[in-house]
Amino acid sequence: MKRLAIILSALFNLFVFVPGAFATADGSCVFTPGPTASNGSLELVWVCTSGSDGGVNAPTLTGATNYPIAGTAVRMEIIPGTGRNQPTTGFALTLNPISSGTIPDTTSDFLHGFGASCSNSSSTIKDVQSGYVAPIPNRMLVPTASGVGNAKTFTLKVWVTPGTASPASGSPGFVRRASCSGFNTAGQFCLDANGLEWYYSGSSLVQVPTTGTLILPSGDTSGATDTANLGAATGKVYLTAGRYYTDKTLFINNTNHLFLNGPLSGATINVLGNGPGIEVVTSGAMTSGWGLENIHINTATNTTGGALKLDTAWAGYVKNLTILVQGSSQYGLCVTGTPQVAGIGSSYNTLENTFITLTEGAAGATAVQFTGVSTAGNSHNVFINLTVALGAASQTGLWLQVGDTNTFTQYACYGNTDIAATAINFDYSVATQWPGDNYIYGLDDGYNISSGSSAIINTGIPGGGATPNVIFGLRLGDSETIPNLANLQVIGTVGQFQGTKAADNARAGIVGEYLSNSAGSVGMTNATPTNATSIALSPGDWDVQCTAMFNSGSGTAATGIEATLSTISGASGSLPQYGGVLNATFSTGVTYNCVITPTVRFNVSTGTTVYCVADSWFSGGTLTVSAFMRARRVR
Repeated sequence: MKRLAIILSALFNLFVFVPGAFATADGSCVFTPGPTASNGSLELVWVCTSGSDGGVNAPTLTGATNYPIAGTAVRMEIIPGTGRNQPTTGFALTLNPISSGTIPDTTSDFLHGFGASCSNSSSTIKDVQSGYVAPIPNRMLVPTASGVGNAKTFTLKVWVTPGTASPASGSPGFVRRASCSGFNTAGQFCLDANGLEWYYSGSSLVQVPTTGTLILPSGDTSGATDTANLGAATGKVYLTAGRYYTDKTLFINNTNHLFLNGPLSGATINVLGNGPGIEVVTSGAMTSGWGLENIHINTATNTTGGALKLDTAWAGYVKNLTILVQGSSQYGLCVTGTPQVAGIGSSYNTLENTFITLTEGAAGATAVQFTGVSTAGNSHNVFINLTVALGAASQTGLWLQVGDTNTFTQYACYGNTDIAATAINFDYSVATQWPGDNYIYGLDDGYNISSGSSAIINTGIPGGGATPNVIFGLRLGDSETIPNLANLQVIGTVGQFQGTKAADNARAGIVGEYLSNSAGSVGMTNATPTNATSIALSPGDWDVQCTAMFNSGSGTAATGIEATLSTISGASGSLPQYGGVLNATFSTGVTYNCVITPTVRFNVSTGTTVYCVADSWFSGGTLTVSAFMRARRVR
């Protein structure tokens, strides 16, 4: 029977051991403790032979001497034998490691490996599939899949690896000491005799709030050739359940993919002792083909940077990202081009299911910020299901500064109280041509946002070359006004539509645009249609109406007056659709005889002039007409 064992002594330090053969009965598992390695690792081996139906009894590992404690990495792997290619569904290993003494860790310390499932009600790892399962108690693991082959006999192995006694410089791990007093090694944890973990922040020794944590290695800004902190290029890095801490920026480079191997609540990257201005995760120059999945990031209160920075990042994919922003003036997600490469911003990245929370104490914080320089726009990025929870009035959900042709599908921005926060800021202070051509399909900013004011604002003035930003479908709150901003089009709203209170006018091309014209004392000829006044309409859907007032001179006998709307100069429109007529004998020398046309729709695709055409029938003197005409763009 072929045997293979790989011992994970630290995050990227591997130890290889080849065990001997073991005799087993069909359908049973025999426990055999392996030798202790020089670094203190202990190999625990089960040899499991399936019965005639392929079933294997489920072994159990519980707390005892030389069994897992906090600060260890645990891995299971199936080794090919002969027969069928995997155990039957339902094969399970119950693993109960202990944190100290004989007290087991909680169920939350367990997470299934790739291709397996984990019960939420017990610490049983279920359904071994695809060659391995990786239950890790509060520890990081970078698993490597090994196929099970066409085997009926399986060797299931569990390796238990305490932290290395003296980690190599720059590598993660624990130093095990009876007391951690005086410990001052940056980038390392100290595990004392009581099972408590301590971390040196660079100036003081602090106790880590939960046991079983692991600090991530520091980042490197040298570019795509140095990716030691997140594995080799094209590598996939899996973080299983637990809390992970870093005091340096983690750099993602070309074709790196970082996973938290489980649900959003499974693992968290936190910041410890980091200095101002640092990001938790960022991309290298011209990074492409990168990815993040199932990531949760907490920022520290003492930073002025943020959680995730995409700096000249291309063709990346982010799925299931949650961020908690706790510091003032921080950002959750920054899309920028510094530029690390001249004239190029971050482009063609896709972010799916992003949830960002800004705490009440994070004054001036922003959830998503597009920024950079005027020569490097961030374009063609796609956000699908972006949700932002704001905690203070000074905060912003989406800050579009240097960005064009970006798409947001289903953006929801909420407040934890009725606050006058900002859902979107279109900022032209860096480049007057940007933001432009950004499309938001479905915006919901109607819950506890903008008490009596608009949650969508402009900063700066767009230039003549700026193309419009468009919102398709806007849900407004009861007290929120529809935005009436330069370079913004809003198509479709849900909820109440509150009118403006500013006593101003809608801009040209915007729904509600108003036009008017008037003329006085236009001379008339008997029974001859005459243009009283007119309005030039731009393409659109308009309602037009006119009032004509006829004034007869002394000795003038009029028997009829008429006013109609027409697109033909000097030609009356059809009655009664386009106007009205009044037939009567009018006294001579009387003014203020009026005819008012109905409000008529003119739906035109090119520029069109509409005339208010007056006509009258009179004799024995003179007759003039004065007119007032108005038009309103209705859609």
